[in-house]
Amino acid sequence: MEKTLQLVFVNEEGRNVTFSLADPLEPVDAQEVENVMDLIIAKNIFFTAGGRITEKARAVLIAREVTTIL
Repeated sequence: MEKTLQLVFVNEEGRNVTFSLADPLEPVDAQEVENVMDLIIAKNIFFTAGGRITEKARAVLIAREVTTIL
């Protein structure tokens, strides 16, 4: 099963900015994820076409099962 951790932020224009991290370490700790998201915002680590990241929107862990048939 493939897992992806998506960190979703809001930039200065009010648009969502999503970072997808493949195969996150498990178990995923909600407090650690929140701390990292806060750090990304506080340090202005990323700058988007819509400006800097200003707030957290959500974080989701997506599990997907892929079956190769050919």
